[in-house]
Amino acid sequence: MPCPASMGDLWTSKDAHTLAMARPEMRPFVAQAMPLLEGVPKQIEIELAGGKGPFLTETNPEYRQQ
Repeated sequence: MPCPASMGDLWTSKDAHTLAMARPEMRPFVAQAMPLLEGVPKQIEIELAGGKGPFLTETNPEYRQQ
């Protein structure tokens, strides 16, 4: 019996997501993940209202090394 799970990803904008998904090196990861999903992934837009926000990493174009 399959074990349900959830997954998510966070993008700074729709444009950032579109650009990332258009990169050829992303295609193998998307192709590997799609069979694990039940249908087309649901997208939910959120607006951060405060706090420190998501952690920035080296793979994020907004990352600034101190």
